[in-house]
Amino acid sequence: MKAGGFITLQDVADEAGVSRGTASLALRNNPLIAADTRRRVQEAARRLAYRPNPLISTLMAELKRARASRSTATIAYITSWNDLGSWRRSPFCQVFEGASARAGELGYKLEIFSSKEPGITGKRLTKILYTRNIHGLILDPLPLERTKGHLSLDWSLFASVAIGYSIPRPRLHRVGKDGFLNMLLALRALRRLGYRRIGLAIQRYADDRVEGRYGAAYLSYHHRFGMKKTVPMLLRDVMDERSLVAWYRKHRPDAIVIDDQRVTGWLSRAGLDMPGDVGVVHINLPPGSKTLAGVDSNPFLAGAVAVELAEAQLHRNERGIPAEPRLVLVEGRWRDGPSVRSK
Repeated sequence: MKAGGFITLQDVADEAGVSRGTASLALRNNPLIAADTRRRVQEAARRLAYRPNPLISTLMAELKRARASRSTATIAYITSWNDLGSWRRSPFCQVFEGASARAGELGYKLEIFSSKEPGITGKRLTKILYTRNIHGLILDPLPLERTKGHLSLDWSLFASVAIGYSIPRPRLHRVGKDGFLNMLLALRALRRLGYRRIGLAIQRYADDRVEGRYGAAYLSYHHRFGMKKTVPMLLRDVMDERSLVAWYRKHRPDAIVIDDQRVTGWLSRAGLDMPGDVGVVHINLPPGSKTLAGVDSNPFLAGAVAVELAEAQLHRNERGIPAEPRLVLVEGRWRDGPSVRSK
């Protein structure tokens, strides 16, 4: 170790026998540097126990963002919806709005690309993006009717982040709603309001899209208070009025966690008052809802976090499918509403 104990980038460059600029690019895995040279520089850095100065790294990141702002670098937001008009009216658009706002703050433009455009294949979309010098990708969740799917792009060219769990392949960095915590949030709120026989009536795809976390949290929470108090879950491929009302009359929950707003109308037609006879909460509260209590899953924040993950990869010059993908879970927020008792 050199005198004073501080190892600089120039020390690493000298150890590896390269220029300082080459050493800097090699440590960031820049593909312009030959693989052997990158490996030699990185091994030299390990031998010398080199650690970059975080203040300098922060300064360089800010300079890069300023340059990006002037040149309007673009991150692609890729959606698999056939009808962009319907997409813009859906809650999924809030994810895009959050992503777009954060991209602007970081000096990027967010542009929508549809993988369902006529004539678009994975190979053609890859060429379009690469030709336009776009290296950052945000993958929008699939439409609700498609529980799982995948995209075929040349991932080695891009820094990519998936939103949600509906595109499990390839295994990219992703941002998802914290389904387990959100369900606990709903159950705890109901218990604070005095409810004790809480039921869960959701469509199967809703639980699948959070990797089973809704059902897992429901069973775990009820186990803490004794299995005798547990109301069996109603988990349906497609929720229907007849099944919902029959389930309610058999088990008589005093509150129900739902994912489908139609349930409130079905309960009303069955002669039930909300919240007098039964409390109802939505596990993924629709934007601007005034008639339901429930959990706002904060899709705006999910979009913003996805952009931050993509921007961090671009800053480190990372491309391709990560060896150790990261999952960032966004916590929801409880919203009071007239469908449950007041405190």
